[in-house]
Amino acid sequence: MSLKTRIIVYLSILAALTAFAVASAGLGYKIGVFNLQAAFKVLQFGAMAAMAGAGVAFIALLVSVIPAPRAIGAVPLIALILAASAAATPFAMRHQALKAPPIHDITTDTVNPPRFVTVLEKRKEGENDTDYAGEEIAIQQREAYPDIQPLYLSLNKDAAFAVTLDAISRSGWELQAAAPVEGRIEATATTFWFGFKDDIVIRIRQEAAGRSRIDIRSASRVGMSDLGANAARIKKLVKKMEEGAS
Repeated sequence: MSLKTRIIVYLSILAALTAFAVASAGLGYKIGVFNLQAAFKVLQFGAMAAMAGAGVAFIALLVSVIPAPRAIGAVPLIALILAASAAATPFAMRHQALKAPPIHDITTDTVNPPRFVTVLEKRKEGENDTDYAGEEIAIQQREAYPDIQPLYLSLNKDAAFAVTLDAISRSGWELQAAAPVEGRIEATATTFWFGFKDDIVIRIRQEAAGRSRIDIRSASRVGMSDLGANAARIKKLVKKMEEGAS
């Protein structure tokens, strides 16, 4: 292996490792190495390292094809893709944070939101309260997510309950409670990267003969802003339920 080739490979490996620096932020928090504040610091510095890594990979790529294209060019190209993708991820998260309101509790009924029961003990591990904050966040929710509304299905309560359970199963969430008499279902969704746990409670009521109203609430255990995750989760669940009821 020539000196030029070795330099290209070493620079590419260095650039690719910056992607691991970004990935380690979420992994470290998930397994308990970092607290949330430290994880975000690692993510911030990892993003800067990944930007530098992308620049290094780009230079290595140029060196590999000058003066003539070489097969070794695939190595820095892969490193460039990894580093650039890693650098872009935190900036995409920041962009989403600027777009989403600084709230973490979303519900289809802001006047009388469904109440958590079974997950209350587990939520003590988090930093967010289970009491709904009221009109202060309801205003922000309505402005940001006007389409978060109660779901009405042309099904009786029992059938709507079954459809909801099926939708939760297909969502891959951990079922925490299923109380058909109360019309209450609770579940927990865990995010892939950081392992954040968000809790969902669903209330199903009989509105009229053959018609049910379903209210959904999704709330994060930690963090001031959920980056829009809870609203997106409710929308996806509603879509699954509508598909199941059709």
